[in-house]
Amino acid sequence: MLALHLKKARLLSFSGLLTILIVLAISTPAQSVDLIVDIRDTTGTAGEIGSAVSVYMDNFNQEIAAYTLWIVLSNPHILKFNTVLDTLEYEHFYSYTEFDPLNPDSAIDSVEASLYWVCQDWEGQTCTDSIQMLGYYHCNNYAIPGDITSCTDSTFIDGYDVFYLEERAAYRGTFDTTGTLTSGWERVETRSVGVAGTEGFNMVISALANEAAPPYTPGIPIQSGSDTPLIRIKGDVFDIAPDDTNRTVNITIALGTLDYFGFSDEAGNSIGIVTDTVIDTFYYECYDWVPPVPPLTDSTCGWWERVQEEPEGGADSMRIVYKPVGHLDTNLVKVYSGIFTVLAGVCGDVSGPQSGVPDDNVNILDIIFLVNYKFKGGAAPIYLAMGDTNCDISVNILDIVRMVNFKFKNGPDLICCPALWP
Repeated sequence: MLALHLKKARLLSFSGLLTILIVLAISTPAQSVDLIVDIRDTTGTAGEIGSAVSVYMDNFNQEIAAYTLWIVLSNPHILKFNTVLDTLEYEHFYSYTEFDPLNPDSAIDSVEASLYWVCQDWEGQTCTDSIQMLGYYHCNNYAIPGDITSCTDSTFIDGYDVFYLEERAAYRGTFDTTGTLTSGWERVETRSVGVAGTEGFNMVISALANEAAPPYTPGIPIQSGSDTPLIRIKGDVFDIAPDDTNRTVNITIALGTLDYFGFSDEAGNSIGIVTDTVIDTFYYECYDWVPPVPPLTDSTCGWWERVQEEPEGGADSMRIVYKPVGHLDTNLVKVYSGIFTVLAGVCGDVSGPQSGVPDDNVNILDIIFLVNYKFKGGAAPIYLAMGDTNCDISVNILDIVRMVNFKFKNGPDLICCPALWP
């Protein structure tokens, strides 16, 4: 669904802001790791809804003000991320660049406008002050006519002429930032990407501590060794039979593209990204020679086009370009994946697993077992989290009372959250 509005204004889009904040930066050699991101091994129960997958982070040298992560599940038939169908709005801004000479009010060409940092004050070749502006750069001169990669001088054109609002269906992931390092951040978004039918198989997380408008929200200061998660993503566990031996899921932080992995500081410098210079070759083929034609010398091409590959027999002309390309330095950034294991048994069944024979049933034996453990020095449950029947990350008298009410007084269901236990 497209909505068309003709107006002139400056609007701010989150996607554009992330593009600005998370930029490639040339990293200087370091003697230590800058960043560790890991998903620790965790557990859940069959049929559990909203089981937490926690991401942890150590940032040793820089404050973190924005990040993007892509988390992929190896076995989505056991665990899928919890998703909600959502409608996303994408803002597109266009500026007219050419008009019909016979009808000056009719545009015949346009360019998409974006957010740029535009320098306002210079000291020599150093920019000392800049502001965000919506517009585009118009090239004033090309080293090679018609080759948009060879621009040598440009001017920023402020504003736009046409605004399109595009709506797309997407699957938003559910998450929890309460008590996490991301708590209080101004923008946190999650999306499951892929084709229809694969929603929940993966999750992209994008977070920004401070948006451009006030108030100011600080990022994550330098810290390490904390048991406080960066963020928790909710997942749903399928109802797996107790005798099913396929009970584990690899939870991987994907590093295949910098579009889906990046951490940056408040200045927009990416953490652990280094820039290499690669050689790229452009080939050109002439379709209209001005006499004298080759192989005579001093030949002039009247019409040429750039081709993707060198033509058979050689190109008429070529140009070699040295381009900076960023990549993640795994000596500076360490990433560790985790394993999610579905426990055998059900919430509250603490006596069965203790004997090695889970009965998948909550009965008086389980209540007696917890009483003996808490008040008579009895053995602890093998899976202590299965005795935390009210999900307060503790096994106490409240759990025993809840089990009694559930079993004998039609009380509320037992709720265990093993994924939240340390």
